[in-house]
Amino acid sequence: MTTYNTPHLAFIDFETTGFSPRRGHRIVEAAVITTDLEGNVIDEYETLINPLREVTASEVHRISASMVKNAPSFADVMNDLIYHLKGKTLIGHNVHFDLSFLKHELKRNLQREVDVNGVCTISISKKLLPDLPFRRLESFCEYFDIDNSYAHAAMHDCQATLEVYKCLRKMANDMGSSEFIEVLNRPFLFDQDVIPKGLSFKRDHAEVSVENERVILSSIIKRLPNNLSDEVPVQEYLNLLDEVLADRIVTPEEAEGIFDLISEFGLSQSQVMDIHIHYLKNLIHVYYLDHILSDSEKRDLVKVSEILGISTEQLEEYINQEFLMIQAKEENNPPTNQSIELHNKSICFTGQLVATKNGEPILRSVAQSLALERGMIIKNAVSSKLDYLVTADPNSLSGKSQKAREMGVKILAEPVFWQMMRYSVD
Repeated sequence: MTTYNTPHLAFIDFETTGFSPRRGHRIVEAAVITTDLEGNVIDEYETLINPLREVTASEVHRISASMVKNAPSFADVMNDLIYHLKGKTLIGHNVHFDLSFLKHELKRNLQREVDVNGVCTISISKKLLPDLPFRRLESFCEYFDIDNSYAHAAMHDCQATLEVYKCLRKMANDMGSSEFIEVLNRPFLFDQDVIPKGLSFKRDHAEVSVENERVILSSIIKRLPNNLSDEVPVQEYLNLLDEVLADRIVTPEEAEGIFDLISEFGLSQSQVMDIHIHYLKNLIHVYYLDHILSDSEKRDLVKVSEILGISTEQLEEYINQEFLMIQAKEENNPPTNQSIELHNKSICFTGQLVATKNGEPILRSVAQSLALERGMIIKNAVSSKLDYLVTADPNSLSGKSQKAREMGVKILAEPVFWQMMRYSVD
């Protein structure tokens, strides 16, 4: 008779930047649910993880660089994860995928191999339901009527796997199968004591963090006095906004710089808002130079208006005003000659471009050709002499992005690049 030494199970799931840790992909989210043998929940743990590299596969797990830039690294949460896994049998759906990442991360941080085994619900299902034509977690959720409305979030997939386990366990009990229990006797025997740090940075924490950054200027404006200043440095403020909003992110340091300018001239709330509105209207005007406001341009305007503390209703009003002005004039406003500004400026690209033209993805070669036509110099790497780094995600954790920040290279959000190129995208 098999003696069962492990009173607890640990259901695990990791979201990752790709499929292969050997090719440099990393964990971006981890979740663990501790249960007893019956599947009764004892404890839960989840956290986003900063992969310290570019975040990819976002279309699957819906995790962006902006969400994980303030999250702890694997090294930071390693003790917490081990604490929740040690002495328990690890269970997952296609668990070998998750374990390969866990082994890789433990080896990276501990500088040694760690033996990690687990039990896969797919393997269990093959013994109990050998004739099923599917094995994906989503398919099992449909088969057993398990809620799967938020798939590819680590905690949700853990919960779904737990429910699949319960269904399979009930089937095994009904069939009188003892093999099911025997395979669960595989505890993770880590050979060191660990003290958890209690670190956890969940998706809702990330959303709050991103929202705080988005409204940081609005928060400053709300604290401003109502008394008007005699001197309003409009152009100086607009130039500062151009510099700060190039990557469509306002950092606390940049916000302090804006606040210093506001304080220096004693600007009032209404005066600052007037400049913000002026900036937004100028951007709308630029986007409407071709008489078309694309979806990507509209998304960018929404983002900029949020940063500037301008409501969606106001934005729509300004867009309509610009449209009516164009209709009334019935002529093109010639674009400013930016080719002079851009001539001999160096530019580099990182990550995959997300904009489309006529529904088709725009290749990087097209973006590079546009830059060359305007006299720019294409670079493959970041150096202190680089003028611009273009990225679809300004919070990108790619090596190029991190190096650009360290060297003070100007990072351009992709919509700003298309604007500079006078190139209309979808």
